[in-house]
Amino acid sequence: MSINDIAAAAGTSIGNMYHYFKSKNEIISEILRRGQKGYGNHVALIAGSSITNHSKGSANNDSRRGYARA
Repeated sequence: MSINDIAAAAGTSIGNMYHYFKSKNEIISEILRRGQKGYGNHVALIAGSSITNHSKGSANNDSRRGYARA
């Protein structure tokens, strides 16, 4: 994956990407950090809910599907 691919997927220019990030590795690190934070929030929400174990499995699958789309 090139910086061109990342910029195109983000709907922005390469120059704008480098305005906010020093390198492609920094961009990828930030994407992963945000993804992990979002996934952790979903897990915390599911763990803190008072739904049944069966429903937890369903809710967990739903949250993973939402995470994959984000």
